[in-house]
Amino acid sequence: MLAAEAAIAYQFLAHDYDIGSFMLGVLAFLIACQAVIQVYALYALLRTSYVLGPNKLTIVCGAVRYVVALGSISNVVGLGSRTHSLKLRAASSPLVGYPIRAGHIEGIGDVLLLSTTGSLARMVVITASEGIFAVSPANRDMFIEELNARRGGLQFQPAPVQKITPGLARLTFWQDRLAQALFLAALVGNLAVFAYVSFRFPGLPPLLPLHYNSLGEIDFIGTRAEAFKIPAIGTAAILADIVVGIGVHAREKLATRLLLGVAIVVQAILFVAVVRLI
Repeated sequence: MLAAEAAIAYQFLAHDYDIGSFMLGVLAFLIACQAVIQVYALYALLRTSYVLGPNKLTIVCGAVRYVVALGSISNVVGLGSRTHSLKLRAASSPLVGYPIRAGHIEGIGDVLLLSTTGSLARMVVITASEGIFAVSPANRDMFIEELNARRGGLQFQPAPVQKITPGLARLTFWQDRLAQALFLAALVGNLAVFAYVSFRFPGLPPLLPLHYNSLGEIDFIGTRAEAFKIPAIGTAAILADIVVGIGVHAREKLATRLLLGVAIVVQAILFVAVVRLI
């Protein structure tokens, strides 16, 4: 990813700005987003741990924690690669090395993988009253022995598995598909404005009119580079709307949708403006 970013940066700096440079910029942004996700995946792997308490097992995977009551565990077993096979679910995390994944283990059933390895020989399957988990402690046999010893003195009692996530991940906005679709549409509209300016940029004169007064007279002339201020206004509008929208979503879902709808209208107006100006 770093090599790809370096190559894109070289091509970007070696050529005049045009639609090709715009596409390179979009590609660089997408690669950067994927790189950030992979960095978090690495962080999650390095921070995966299993903490046994007097009456609970805490599984830490990155910024997420699962708390399993020992009294709700009905079975603990170490797997063998020769007697079991693992198949990842299609909807599982696509991230390389990401420890939280959904899978199916033959003879066991659907399992939430909270392990740092895909090797069945290193996994321990924990069957609780609300789900089956696969973990990979450093010393598998000692972990199984200690876990069984601690839950042996407890009476079995079904209990929910507590999943603790960061506050940002619990925002109601992430469950509103319509609001997310409106936000995506606004981004696509803003990219369209940037793309049009980039397409026309090589053929623009050094100076061009960028604003007209109420009488239709030119009242502002700027350099051609200042044409990018128009889509930049659209970007600022989207950022302001999404920040406010996420903040009020829990109380006023409709207000968030209206804000993002307005952001789409702003992009349409700006697109018409750049078409007329340049």
